[in-house]
Amino acid sequence: RAPKLFVEKILPKLTHKLGDFAEIKRGFTTGANDFFYMTDISSQYDIDYAANPKKFEDWGITARNEKELREQGLIYIENERGERFVIDRKDVQPAVLTPQELDSYIIKNPIGLLFKPKPPNVPGPYSERYITWGENQETIIKKGKRKGEKVIGYNNLNTTSVNKPNWYNVKDLEPTKIIANRFIGERHFVSFSSVPVLASDAFALVYPRNELVEKIWCYMNSTVYFLCEELMGLRQGGGGLEILVGEYKNFPCFDLDRIREETIVKLLDRNVFNYLQELTREDRKKIDQEILLAMGFKIDEVEIVRDQLHKEYIDAIQDRLAKADMPLKRLASGAQSTESNSEIEPDDEEGNDQ
Repeated sequence: RAPKLFVEKILPKLTHKLGDFAEIKRGFTTGANDFFYMTDISSQYDIDYAANPKKFEDWGITARNEKELREQGLIYIENERGERFVIDRKDVQPAVLTPQELDSYIIKNPIGLLFKPKPPNVPGPYSERYITWGENQETIIKKGKRKGEKVIGYNNLNTTSVNKPNWYNVKDLEPTKIIANRFIGERHFVSFSSVPVLASDAFALVYPRNELVEKIWCYMNSTVYFLCEELMGLRQGGGGLEILVGEYKNFPCFDLDRIREETIVKLLDRNVFNYLQELTREDRKKIDQEILLAMGFKIDEVEIVRDQLHKEYIDAIQDRLAKADMPLKRLASGAQSTESNSEIEPDDEEGNDQ
C-alpha cells in the first residue's frame, strides 16, 4: 500500500527503527475493571465524613478532613462499581484507562487510578480491607464458557487468579510519559503525560532508551509516523486500524536526536482533531516541516514534500475507510488483540476489558 513519495523520497531517509530508540510494551489488563479502576474523590471526603462520621470510624479512619487524610498517607477513591473507600495512597498508580479520556496531545492531569499495591505483595492495612471487600462481592461472568454465571469474589475469576502469588497484582509495568493508541479511527496521535503513568491494553507504553523522551514523542506525532502506522497497521472490520505491539520496534525512523523538540512541543500543546482538520492547521504544517528538515530534506523542497506527504496520508486513511465492511465506529476501550508476537493475556471472563 506504500505510495510513491513515501517509497522514493521518505523511506530512504528512514535508516533506523523505533526499536533502536525505545522499548514498547502493551498496557495492562485486569480481568476485573470494577475492582481495579478508580478515581480520586478525596475532595469530597469532608462532605462525606460530615454526613456519616460513624461509617469512617468503623473503618478505623481517624482523619476528620481531607488534609488529615493526606497527612496519614490515605486516599478516598470511588471504583467502577460506584463504591467509595479509603485506602493507602501508595497502592494506587496514575493510569490512562480508556481512549475516551484523551482529547489532547498532552495529558496534564491524569484522572484515572489503578489499584496496584506497592510493593506488589504488601498492600497497606486499609488496602487490605478493600481487597477483603473484593473477595466477598458477587459478580457476573460476561464472557467465555461460564458467561452468565455468578461468582463470589473477584479473586475467583480465572483472569485474576493467574496473578500469582496474590490475585490483586496486575502486570508489573513501569510508568512512562509516552502513551500510544493501539486502536485508531480517524485520529492519529500519541499522548505525553506530565507525570509518568500506566495505561490499559488499549495503549502501548513507550520507554525511551536514552534521553530522547520528547524527541521520540515529537516524531510519533508527525505525519511521517502516522503514514507508517497506516501502512504497517492491521486493518480491522469497521474501518479501524490496530497497531500490533510487536510491530512498533520495526517502525522506520531516522536519527531522532536531530529533532528540535522545543519548537514542536509548543505546537502540540492543544487538542487533537480528525485527520482532515489536522492537516488544515498551520501548526500541523510547521510540525511536519520541522520533522522533514530533521530528516535531511532541504528547506527549498520541504513545502512540496510536506504537501505531497499530506495528500498520500489522506489517501491512505480514506482507502482504509472506503474498504471497511461497515461504517467506522468509535473503537471500544481496552480491546484485546490476538497478536502472536506479544505477551498473551488470559481471556477476560467478566468482559470488563472488552
